[in-house]
Amino acid sequence: MGYQTAYDLVIAQLHSQHPTGQPLSFEPQLVAAAPDVGQVILAQFREGNEDAALAFDEDGSSLNFLNWDEFESDMTALSRQHPEYIFVLDGEGEEGGDMWRMYFHNGQVQLCPAIIRYLPFDPTAMGLPANQSGVPESGKHCFLITYNDSGKENHLFVTTSDGELSKASAIRYLAQEWDMEVGEMRAGDIQVIGPVFVDHLECIA
Repeated sequence: MGYQTAYDLVIAQLHSQHPTGQPLSFEPQLVAAAPDVGQVILAQFREGNEDAALAFDEDGSSLNFLNWDEFESDMTALSRQHPEYIFVLDGEGEEGGDMWRMYFHNGQVQLCPAIIRYLPFDPTAMGLPANQSGVPESGKHCFLITYNDSGKENHLFVTTSDGELSKASAIRYLAQEWDMEVGEMRAGDIQVIGPVFVDHLECIA
């Protein structure tokens, strides 16, 4: 039978290119494709691919655990057929903890394995006194910085302890990351989005 995995598929587009779209709950950079378009693409994919027909219902939700050996090449080919869209595929394997998300766009693939973490201990949930030890609360704010460099959009995630990130600070982060001079960057080409919650995924390019 081989290794079994359940799949969920969402068809999306960049929020920056379609600002009136409905942002995805798990990824604010993306918006859902128009339902009529997304459903047509998915229906054609399911009609022409037996594994996809077994994996997804008409909305892209998981139907079964199955052994789909060629899912990556099949999804890559689908993304090449529709380069204007981003295909977000979630997988949950039969082994505990095997969860991941893959993004497909025009033949390119990004894998984001899930990181399972436990919420911090809360003594008040059991009627105990709140933490008085001075240990800071866990968690930080994460911001997405986008920089339009001559038509090419670059992205950088930054984690800070503050609830705000100014454009001046964003420019310093970008300059440090890409070894550029601060004066080379124009504030009008930079957008700061956030804070956003992304610590459940570790993205691998």
